[in-house]
This record gives sequence, C-alpha cells and structure tokens, in this order.
Amino acid sequence: DRIDTQIDENRPEDRPEVLAALQALVPPTRAEAGCRRFELNTGIDGDSALYLVEIWDSATDLTAHHALPHTIAAAKVIEGKLLAETEVVRMSASS
Repeated sequence: DRIDTQIDENRPEDRPEVLAALQALVPPTRAEAGCRRFELNTGIDGDSALYLVEIWDSATDLTAHHALPHTIAAAKVIEGKLLAETEVVRMSASS
C-alpha cells in the first residue's frame, strides 16, 4: 500500500508547532514495522500545505501506526490547527 496524505494549510501562527510535531513524528515512524517510506514535504511557490508521503507493507501496519503513542501525540498537537479537513489519497503501485 502507498498512502499520500496532504496536511492542509494551517494558520500561520500555528505553522511552527504543526511543522515541529510532524518533524518529530518522522524518526520513530520510520523505525516502525512495515514502514517503507515516511517523509514530510512542504509546498513550494506559495503552496503552504504540508504533505506526508507514506508507503506501508500492509493496511495492518498502517493501522498499528495510528495507535502508537508518537502518532497520537502528533495528532493532538495538530488538532484544531488546520484550516481544512486533511485530505488522504490512497494509492497502489501500478508498475
């Protein structure tokens, strides 16, 4: 499975806190079973959104990731700081 997540724009005053929470999430997530890729990207050319690109071995691994303390902690920091609903795009490799 490959999951691409867009973390929509956040209020400018909250951006440092949201970005720090997501940056702190990267190292422990990369060490999780089933995580093949987990990266945080920022938009360019005026795009202020944050993007997570994730590749997991299975949906079970992804579900386990969402239940871990570091993921829950990051979600609590981000909660209420986004200007729109987070968009999650699920994909699978076709080649």
